[in-house]
Amino acid sequence: MCCPACKRNFCRECVTEHDERLLCAECLRSAAPSRPGKPGKAAWAKGTFFLAMGLLFAWLVFYMTGQALIRIPAEFHKGTAWQDR
Repeated sequence: MCCPACKRNFCRECVTEHDERLLCAECLRSAAPSRPGKPGKAAWAKGTFFLAMGLLFAWLVFYMTGQALIRIPAEFHKGTAWQDR
């Protein structure tokens, strides 16, 4: 078999399918996108901001749930609320 990109021969173990074509290992390495570099300060700040917003949102949800549970009358918890009707 022959690589369609470089026209070199390859064996069945050395071939890989990429975009519905069979490429040799060297051509696949050159066709693959390069790895992104180390994230900068902007990515770190963005991640920190979203972490803080997520924690704030979680705290707000639990706080509001607690407030709603506190406002439920004690009779409801005793199981006697249905008897008053």
